[in-house]
Amino acid sequence: MTHFLLSFPRSLLQGRYRIVASLWAACLVVFTLLRLVLAVSTASGAQWSPLTLLHSFTLGFAYDVGVATVLCIPFGILLALLPRRLVRSPLVKVLAAAVIFAGASALLFDVLAEWLFWDEFSTRFNFIAVDYLVYTNEVLGNIRQSYPVVLMLACIGVLSLLFVWGLRRAIHRACDPLGAEHGRWKAVAAHASLGALLMIVLSGGDREAIANAYAREISGNGLFELIRAFKDNELEYDRFYETMPRQQAHSQSKDERALSGWSPSSGDADDLRMRVTGTGTELRPNVVIICMESMSADYMRTFGYDKNLKPNLDRLAGESMFFSRAFASGTRTVRGLEALALS
Repeated sequence: MTHFLLSFPRSLLQGRYRIVASLWAACLVVFTLLRLVLAVSTASGAQWSPLTLLHSFTLGFAYDVGVATVLCIPFGILLALLPRRLVRSPLVKVLAAAVIFAGASALLFDVLAEWLFWDEFSTRFNFIAVDYLVYTNEVLGNIRQSYPVVLMLACIGVLSLLFVWGLRRAIHRACDPLGAEHGRWKAVAAHASLGALLMIVLSGGDREAIANAYAREISGNGLFELIRAFKDNELEYDRFYETMPRQQAHSQSKDERALSGWSPSSGDADDLRMRVTGTGTELRPNVVIICMESMSADYMRTFGYDKNLKPNLDRLAGESMFFSRAFASGTRTVRGLEALALS
């Protein structure tokens, strides 16, 4: 067993597996550069200290190693499965280049998606991203309207081609018959064992001890967090929404409703039911509520926007009883709907 563990590095760098090691190293470089970009982008608000940065990057590198190791396992198995007579053929070299191109494109697409998600939410992938994968029609339509998708995909394609071109000699060496058979299954076993070990050790909860919210998010890996969010199927409410003690919230809610003449239904502090007594003549106002998804007041001329995107809403604002200082207190669709319906 000791001999097998000591043979890990040597096995992973011999024969066909040299190309897998190159891909593994490339993943680590990309993940580290992304973490660096995210750290720089939040430098003004994160209040970085050298110790916090070191902690985030060290822990983040551990997650990156785990994710990169697992990502490269399928390619390693594919190489090992190829018989000797096939691995030397030009077709295999072309197929290997095609697989590497697809993998590089997927990795760069992930980096782009992580950056855009961070720009929107200042966090790594979480259950919001999982929601986006579920409601693809709405999300993809919004993305096409908001970003130059064709240009972005073209840039990813060009960078992936350049990456494959840079690895052309490594691909040729990996298919070299002189080193094609040497230790290939030992390398697969070492690779798979290392990946399994890292996934067991890395729980995702190691980051929770970091007090700085930006540092906590940067120390993670987006792909790891996406899988964890999908598995846990929950969003940490207290992290994303401001809260107050339950008793204080109940008391404040009752006090605010008492201003309208309502009275509590019971003396139970946790009972939020109120008794409402109608007085006077019943009114039947003619009210129309217009509720729009992803519509911000910033896009109305009524609030100073310079383009005429919502002419009918701007017209209605001038002809109606318009509450210019009433805002939904939710930052996401479901929270905003609750605020509109219950306020």
